[in-house]
Amino acid sequence: MDFYANMALLLEGLGQRIGLDLSAPDLSGDYFCLAVNNTRVLDVILQPQRRACVFHMAFQRPAAWLQVADPAERSRRLAFLLGANVMLLGTAGAALGYEEQTGTASLSMSYDLPEVVDEPAMETFTSRVEAFLETFERWASRVEQEPVVQEPDVPAGMHGMLSV
Repeated sequence: MDFYANMALLLEGLGQRIGLDLSAPDLSGDYFCLAVNNTRVLDVILQPQRRACVFHMAFQRPAAWLQVADPAERSRRLAFLLGANVMLLGTAGAALGYEEQTGTASLSMSYDLPEVVDEPAMETFTSRVEAFLETFERWASRVEQEPVVQEPDVPAGMHGMLSV
């Protein structure tokens, strides 16, 4: 099967799992989006040349957590996000990003499409989407919160292993 047919089958399997009819997804433009709830949209960017897709979600409120006046505090917060990307341990295989011009933080993850789409492949795809959404929500609880600047005598930054 071709890339687009496999992607359509994977999305159909996802739809069956979550109770949506995704049997005829529009994959034109190498893009598909799925409303996760009233405020969240999962973007799926197709990369047929790599036989992969990228799950992507932007955090709401242009990275409110990063909007602090103190440059040193902002640097510490950016370093924390960057540190989460080390070996993708703090992001469950995804990567955090930040677009300075727009102030938008986001989470992205690449997924390689299988050559054959069968029941186990559909289950794996659905599990990866669910894991991505869970990781996004865990990070959203931090990134979307209003900024709170720590008191000067309290050390900032990561201590030990990353936790979100």
